[in-house]
Amino acid sequence: MAGLAWSDEEVARIGEGLLTRDLPQPEWTHQAHFAALVHLLRAHPEIDLERHLPRIIWRYNAAVGTPNNDVRGYHETITRFYLMAVHGFLARQGDETGPGEAVTRLVNSAFGQVGFPLRYYSREVLQSPEARRVWVEPDLAPFDFATCALDTDDALADRRWKAERTAPSG
Repeated sequence: MAGLAWSDEEVARIGEGLLTRDLPQPEWTHQAHFAALVHLLRAHPEIDLERHLPRIIWRYNAAVGTPNNDVRGYHETITRFYLMAVHGFLARQGDETGPGEAVTRLVNSAFGQVGFPLRYYSREVLQSPEARRVWVEPDLAPFDFATCALDTDDALADRRWKAERTAPSG
């Protein structure tokens, strides 16, 4: 499995493995979710992911023995959140970036960090059974995928983001 650098071939293998449900479950990592999304968005434009991605993931989970319930498996809000985030990220990268390079940039950006949704959702909301079952709107901040900082080392942007979240409203 790729670490922080992805090849075009590995991105395709992950994406196709999700579709065919033969990707080994230990390889379905946080980063692999991004690889699958990039592959599906670029190589399968005929698939309406907003409509079909939940079923694709649900069936994959069932095929590898992962239960889809209130604590494991498919998570509607996170899936839709990351689908929007990856769309926004790819729009900022341009079409000339190959899939491996796009995934490498994505997983090494702020978008690719495990805690990225917590910029927009409280942990309580995101971990709720409701958010797992249906789309839940963010409770902390509106999405800003087109303008939010991509660099995980951008300390100034991070301090600014934290200050905005803790500033008294009024």
